[in-house]
Amino acid sequence: QEELSNNISQLIHLIENMDTRHLFIQTFWQTVNREWNGLDRLRLDKFYMLIRMMLRQSFEVLKRNEWNESLIERFLNMLIMEVMHPDSHAPIGIKLHFIDIYLEELATVGAKEVSSKLYDI
Repeated sequence: QEELSNNISQLIHLIENMDTRHLFIQTFWQTVNREWNGLDRLRLDKFYMLIRMMLRQSFEVLKRNEWNESLIERFLNMLIMEVMHPDSHAPIGIKLHFIDIYLEELATVGAKEVSSKLYDI
């Protein structure tokens, strides 16, 4: 199942247009939010893994674009609106999982680059 989640999340890199790529990520979050409550408990771990892999590959997109500030801002605004905003349709399970994995996945993808940028400020 981890391989399938990885393969699905890797689709993000096949999209060359940044606007389309952003829409792909946004649609992923909207779809997961919409379908979450219909999942049975036995499948939750599989979807938690998919969420983790999509977040990781989203960070990978930012890394490959040299942590471009406008792309980061656009990405973070989308995550706030789709996942963390109080008025978002994200179920609490998704919000809590997102909070749990966010920094870990950021560190996995870009610890070296992100920490060095902090020292450049």
